[in-house]
Amino acid sequence: MSHKKINTFYTSLTVNRAGILAWNSVPQVLIAAPAAGFIAIPIKVWAVYTYNAAVFAVNTTIRVYQNIAAPTMEQSGILTAGASASVDFLVKNSSAGTTNQYISATATMTDIASGDPTPGGGGATSSITLHCIYTLMPG
Repeated sequence: MSHKKINTFYTSLTVNRAGILAWNSVPQVLIAAPAAGFIAIPIKVWAVYTYNAAVFAVNTTIRVYQNIAAPTMEQSGILTAGASASVDFLVKNSSAGTTNQYISATATMTDIASGDPTPGGGGATSSITLHCIYTLMPG
């Protein structure tokens, strides 16, 4: 058995309050599309939320995906935490057999599931930064 070194990369994305409120309607790129023949695979995603004033209401599950029908990771509690916080995203499992669909030469996106959040507040200076460690694999 031979072992090869796997290169890892880091990226981040900061979304301000206006972006959070439109995140379902306007998904954001977390990892740019790799070259043809390569797949970007997120290894770890975590979020740092800067809280200001009241929490966001309804529609607060943040998703990470390449195929919107099969999100790879999600986090559902940070925007309703009521305080600044840091949390990890969890790998999403599905009984439908559509879990973890990685697509060659496709950007890794992030959005809010089900619809845009409502401004339960969130405060004018609230923001969230997603941090991501990923690798590129042939695919």
